[in-house]
Amino acid sequence: MKKYRKREVAGMSKKINKGISFLLVLVMFFSIFATAVNAELQDENGNAVWADSVILSAVSVPSGRYGGNLTARINISNYTVASSGNNGDISGVRVAPIIDSSFASVFEVTTNSYKERIYSYNGNGTIPAETPARSTGVTENFTFKVRTDVITGYYPIQFQAKYRDFYGDEKSITSTIYVNITGKKESEENASDKNIELIMGENQDTPFGVYSKVVDFSINMQNKGIDTAYGVNVSLIVSEDVNAFPFEITMANYDRHMGDMKSGDTVSIPYSMAVRKDVNTGYYPLRFNVSYKDAVDGRYINVEKVYFFRTQGKSSEEQNSGVEIDVNTVEKPRIIVESATTYPEQLISGEDFTFTLTMKNTSKTITATNILFTLEAEMFEGNAVFSPLSGSTSVVVDQLAPNSSYDIVMLMNSKSGLPPKSYNVTVNQKYDIAKLKSIEDKASVAIPVRQVARLSVGAFEVMPADIQVGSQSNIMFGINNTGKIALHNVNVIFQADSINMTETYMGNIEPGTTGNVDVMLMAIAPTQDDGKINVIIQYEDETGELHYTERDFNLFVSEIFFMDDDFGPEFPNGGFPEDNSNRINIMAVIVVVLIVVIGAIITTVLLVKKKKQKQAMFEMEEEDEDENS
Repeated sequence: MKKYRKREVAGMSKKINKGISFLLVLVMFFSIFATAVNAELQDENGNAVWADSVILSAVSVPSGRYGGNLTARINISNYTVASSGNNGDISGVRVAPIIDSSFASVFEVTTNSYKERIYSYNGNGTIPAETPARSTGVTENFTFKVRTDVITGYYPIQFQAKYRDFYGDEKSITSTIYVNITGKKESEENASDKNIELIMGENQDTPFGVYSKVVDFSINMQNKGIDTAYGVNVSLIVSEDVNAFPFEITMANYDRHMGDMKSGDTVSIPYSMAVRKDVNTGYYPLRFNVSYKDAVDGRYINVEKVYFFRTQGKSSEEQNSGVEIDVNTVEKPRIIVESATTYPEQLISGEDFTFTLTMKNTSKTITATNILFTLEAEMFEGNAVFSPLSGSTSVVVDQLAPNSSYDIVMLMNSKSGLPPKSYNVTVNQKYDIAKLKSIEDKASVAIPVRQVARLSVGAFEVMPADIQVGSQSNIMFGINNTGKIALHNVNVIFQADSINMTETYMGNIEPGTTGNVDVMLMAIAPTQDDGKINVIIQYEDETGELHYTERDFNLFVSEIFFMDDDFGPEFPNGGFPEDNSNRINIMAVIVVVLIVVIGAIITTVLLVKKKKQKQAMFEMEEEDEDENS
């Protein structure tokens, strides 16, 4: 029993010792790991080099509601560790959301949506590295308009930050944040129609006014819904165009605050307006923006209401005595493309992009109304080079006042396989002015499209694949341009420890053609690895940007083989000659010598045999003479 206990104690002691040893190994490992993590990176001169550590993130999860605004607080922090050669500062920091189909499915796309924000710490244009005693994170707000048809859920939105590091190199990072969107419930789809219903012009005649006269009138509005509308406001939408608004504009605004309206309440909205002297006879739609809350502390709901006003203008006798208007003499506004941008800025064939056109009315006095803009892209192989991701290429604008602009924003796709060049987009225009209807005009803009350079590399022919130091091998292969653009300044570099680095310039390779590489490589050292020879193919695209493609093949290099002195003929430095051509020459000499020797032997044998035959015949003749005598 005592022996058993002693063995048990000894076994436990061994286990404990093993456990302690394992823990010591773990401690040593993590100590080394921690040292490696905290160690500085060093360049070839031993100077400390630090990697950038710039983080782009949201302060909190942004939340928004359909039809409302969402504000995202985006923070950028610089955690780069400073060193003697790098203080860790970053500068020129710009942050912007990435406008793509995911963004457009949640938010309304406007020019302001993707406007870059400039980030700066204390207004000095840089963001220094953070220290334990100093936090240098900078936060900017981005506000987006949530679509009214969005459904409830979390949506990913991407932001991109661009900056320059301490050495002035341009860099960028991309971060994805999630936004919480509350969409409209099914029960709310027609809530305003069923619960709050404001009707204008209830139980009254259409008001009437005569040109150049002041008219006083009131418009009745009744709540026919079942709930109370709180804080009702009514705003008359005015216009400078006589075709859209019949009254002189004499006030800064025509807003009316009507208070709360219970179910069944009716209010009268008073107006005193001067009818324009150039008004046309007929009915004018007066447009009102009506806003109200569905609860005391609820959100405001905006609806547009229309009410008609009847006018009497000048008679035909009073208007130019019935003289027909000469279209060619009527002054018309000129609507031009003020600017055109794409996002991303460099458009690659086959990719989606956001297209923004800014249209401007350059006239100083004339308003264009009922404008129809239709975008028509250039054709390629029977198809439009640009097409919308959804919907049509037409946009209707109510009016464009003198010297004002309007942004047309569309999500589009570029046709794949387009040759790299600029393609025209024509903006067809159709609009009205006071004196003319259906004026047609057009403007155009060019959009550059790029292609990505593409190539493939053929099979390597290596002859021979095994050589000795000081010998050469012939390498041949093809570089195929499989893209739509030329490969410029193609250069091929061969690198390995066993060969002399060789570089060959190929020039330009046109689309659909092949550049053939034919080069001799000189062996300078025996192969010490798997025999891989690295091939670096460098070329430039149409913009001058340098690209690299790497390949490899096998070539084995061995030491020079030396023969003994008594083996074969004597060669310089002993052994075989330095290359295969010398070997071939020596073999040829040996073969010739052998042929000569063998020929000499055969000739000698034949001569001896012939001599013996002559001697035998001579002896036979002598015997015959003796017998006859």
